[in-house]
Amino acid sequence: MPCRLSSIRYGSSALLNLLCVLWVFSSGPQFMACASVRLIQDAAELKQPWELRAKSRTTSGGISTLSDVSSESTSSIIRQVLRIRSTFMPLFSGIPYATPEIPGLLIFSDTEEMLFTLRTRLAVSSRPEASAHAFLNDSGQFVAVATDQMNSLAFDRALQSSALEQILVPLFEDRLPPWARIGLLQYAGSLHWRDGRLVSGEPCAGLLDALQSPQGDAQLIPIERLLTLDAAEWTAFERRGGALRMQANAWLMVHFLIHGENGRLVPSFKDWLHAVAIGRDGALDLAARLAPLFSLSAFEKARSGHLRSLAPGAIETFREQAELLRILMQELEDSSIRTLDSNALKVELDLLADREVELHAFPFTRRVVYSGIEAFKSCSFHLSARDEVEKNATDPSAGSAPMGLEFLHPTGDSVRIEWIRTPSGWKSVVAW
Repeated sequence: MPCRLSSIRYGSSALLNLLCVLWVFSSGPQFMACASVRLIQDAAELKQPWELRAKSRTTSGGISTLSDVSSESTSSIIRQVLRIRSTFMPLFSGIPYATPEIPGLLIFSDTEEMLFTLRTRLAVSSRPEASAHAFLNDSGQFVAVATDQMNSLAFDRALQSSALEQILVPLFEDRLPPWARIGLLQYAGSLHWRDGRLVSGEPCAGLLDALQSPQGDAQLIPIERLLTLDAAEWTAFERRGGALRMQANAWLMVHFLIHGENGRLVPSFKDWLHAVAIGRDGALDLAARLAPLFSLSAFEKARSGHLRSLAPGAIETFREQAELLRILMQELEDSSIRTLDSNALKVELDLLADREVELHAFPFTRRVVYSGIEAFKSCSFHLSARDEVEKNATDPSAGSAPMGLEFLHPTGDSVRIEWIRTPSGWKSVVAW
């Protein structure tokens, strides 16, 4: 693999310099020879390449960052990445790093520009499925993230999963069995924070649903089979039973090992992870480490009992409801339908009933059936006045902002759905 980012070990300013050199060479004489008068005239209207606009930032957490977004947004994303690292490091404490390079974080204001830069400057050939993407370079593990994702639930889940993936390769290389790697990534993506506090152990509604058949039976892969699946066998299972079911089984296994049995399985799980990282244990050795607590049959029974005890938590449900409402409000705005009060909004929302809505596609696909305004009966909401700054905006072509909305949960928690002006029109976002 070409060493495109070997300078990252010397800090993000060196990375920026290297990217600039790559840009010059990739666009050199051929570009100059083909330049026309029209292209020269248009050049002033074009943005500089991302690598020339991005600013470097070194954090106290040891992450080298390049970003072309505001300092506030950059700091918020850095906090999210560091939060994931600090949450999981107790589980990985004592494991030596196989590749000790400085982790990198690349923050883009535009998804298409992120994809272009990854492909042309950093030799990342695969197209990321989400707004955040972890990738390996000879210099270390990087996370690239684009901030133009208006779906805050999808953004958080993708960023959190990618932030953990950035840790796993330097610690485990390719030694983690599929269920452990995928389960940890799904677990990280499903975590919620509120007011800076981790909502620990709250189950993920989409993954819980995937573990239930249409008849209501648990779709669990037998534990001994789950532990021994290699990458090829895992892919074969996904083709037969669906990727979501496999992701859910992996998530449940990790959730049970961390939260099941009042936490008494965590030491065995932690010891096994350490032994896998240094090459001493394999997939089935987890069962041997759990043997003093469980036989495989007893573990199977306890895992099934753990699944039956789980139900979507309040924060999980509230976030999904808020995101669903935002998606529907965006659809109304895109259809040039605006309402002036909450009752009129409810009427319009009810007309959008009887459809399946995708809430996000990564780290797992989550679709919900929207049957009508009853989907929000546990909550209340009301439209709020438009921001006067936006109503009196100097750009008359943009028009006034749609009405914002305050969404209230029975617990007293609340969140706002707000509007952001973009070149393609007004876009909604849940201000979580």
